[in-house]
Amino acid sequence: PAIYNITMLTLLASLANKLIVFNRLPQVPYRTMIDWYVDTSFLCQVLSLGSAVIRDWYSDHSSTSLRYGLFGLNAGIFVIFHIVFLWRLRVHGEDVQDWRDRANAVTNVYDVAPNSSNGADAGVSPRGA
Repeated sequence: PAIYNITMLTLLASLANKLIVFNRLPQVPYRTMIDWYVDTSFLCQVLSLGSAVIRDWYSDHSSTSLRYGLFGLNAGIFVIFHIVFLWRLRVHGEDVQDWRDRANAVTNVYDVAPNSSNGADAGVSPRGA
């Protein structure tokens, strides 16, 4: 059916997007938030395709309860995934701000005098020394 064509096309487009975008991002030895987001989105798309297959295999097309149940399951997974992701993004933003505040506190302890000739630091000395 057409739903399979649309879903497979969406999966292929998502995979191509992942390959193109991630080749342009700096490579790090750990999974970033964007890695988790893209992989989980891809999983949601696979679950959507699985739901369409289940609907076609186990019911006739007039069965609205199974169709609505699978739609509710997919929509619920999608909404919960985004709520969790946005919560983690907010927590991560708070952590980054905390790191910046700590770095500024440490930096303010030292005087950094730029060298006028080449722009490099001429020297670092603790304040009050």
